[in-house]
Amino acid sequence: MPVKPPERGGPSPSVFSARRKEPATQATLPRLPAGLRSRIPIHLRVRVAESLGRLLAGGRSLVEALDDLRTASRNRALTTALASMAQGLRDGALLADAAARAPELFSPGERGLLEVGERTGRLPEVLGRLAVTLGRRSEVRRQLWRSAAYPAFLLTMSALSLPLPSLVSSSGVRGYLVQAGMGVGILALVALLAALAPAILTRLDLVPSLRRLAWNLPLVRDLYRPRVRADTLHAAAIALSSGLGLPETLRLAGLASADPSAMDVCREIARRVESGSDLSSAIDAVDFLPSADLLTVTGGERGGDLDEVLARLAEQYMADHARRVDIALRVTSWVLLVVVMATLAVKILGQAQSATGIPEGVLRDIEREMPGVYKQMH
Repeated sequence: MPVKPPERGGPSPSVFSARRKEPATQATLPRLPAGLRSRIPIHLRVRVAESLGRLLAGGRSLVEALDDLRTASRNRALTTALASMAQGLRDGALLADAAARAPELFSPGERGLLEVGERTGRLPEVLGRLAVTLGRRSEVRRQLWRSAAYPAFLLTMSALSLPLPSLVSSSGVRGYLVQAGMGVGILALVALLAALAPAILTRLDLVPSLRRLAWNLPLVRDLYRPRVRADTLHAAAIALSSGLGLPETLRLAGLASADPSAMDVCREIARRVESGSDLSSAIDAVDFLPSADLLTVTGGERGGDLDEVLARLAEQYMADHARRVDIALRVTSWVLLVVVMATLAVKILGQAQSATGIPEGVLRDIEREMPGVYKQMH
């Protein structure tokens, strides 16, 4: 069912414009710096996209649907984001511009998909497919967190076990507690820095440079590129299914990937397509997909089901990304286990060797009582 957007004045600016016009009331809303806003969990973002699509398909207007979700929300960041979007629509903004007031809810690429759905009258369908994509991403993320649990456990146990030899030394229990506390404290500090890293890197505008490095760095790129390809192809499949032209779809897909290298590649592919090249040849020229997958793209392009083909490829790349990261975490776990056990064994052997002789403190006591004996024992 086509969704009737709220009345607006003036033409609709495109998501592909070099600079987008913001609503006049945008400056009146307080905005936190990028990277300092409260994050909305991905499972809530899935529920928002899914529920918003259903409400629109059921006949609710955009403002009414957003107000319904805001009333039902118990998450403060989500409530604020939905209220900002609804207010933007009341002020006469496009949906994508209203969503720009809630960047923690919809990324730039997702906002582009919302605009496509609004322009083509297929917003409920776009939201439904976006919910499926976000859900799949959430599932993969949970899988990777489970895979990372064992290395985290090993690190914690190493912080507690490596100081164990100090229990039989002169430092005793106190020395063990001090060393173990320092180890656990360092791990806690590293975990805190890891949690704050996205906000810090965003604040310092280092994310694009790090993404380019990850795209080109050996070994790291084998883990990173499948994820970028999956995000790019997912967005392209949604845009194509909504009736968007191929060049605009490619530019939007690059934006959705959030990766500067992928954006450059997608712009070049779009330029070649506009110049008369077919899609598979344009992709082959920039080396974005493996040659085996180009055959699949060719079949989809000739068969008229390119959106479905791209969606299947995106799922394959997402699964490949999860598999490679899982293998990397397993290898890391085994290496970490060997290092911890070897270090612990060396410490225990060293402590046992020193314990077989006369303790240093006893020798010094003998030296005070019988001068010269300590020197003879050495």
